[in-house]
Amino acid sequence: MQAYTEEQRAALIERLRKIKRTGKANRFELTEMAEIALAALTKEPAAYMYRDKLHTDARFSLYPRFGNWSPEDINEYEITETRLYTAPPVAALRLPGELKIKPRSHESHVNYAEGWNDCLDETKRLNASAPAEEKK
Repeated sequence: MQAYTEEQRAALIERLRKIKRTGKANRFELTEMAEIALAALTKEPAAYMYRDKLHTDARFSLYPRFGNWSPEDINEYEITETRLYTAPPVAALRLPGELKIKPRSHESHVNYAEGWNDCLDETKRLNASAPAEEKK
């Protein structure tokens, strides 16, 4: 994903707010939003925080499962691992259904439905490799 300057970020936020208000976006905007969503969904943790009942402070590591703990140690000392991100991970996408094209529909309705369905297909394709939402 590309890096944004503060001005580009502010402009992007304003465009997204306008799209949310109007419900209208072009293919470029939809592609850009899909790329941002995919980058957010596949983000790896920047570090890990560990807590247990023996220490009052937390310990941090750049690697998961730092330490050589057995399952018994984890249960006995109540060791917990918290993933730390530079930004919070995005929840899994929930997509609306495809639009059905009725017989004898007006051409503009057909074009709209085809565009909508193409957009859904592309969003699903771009997010096919995204991790599933973690259960807590």
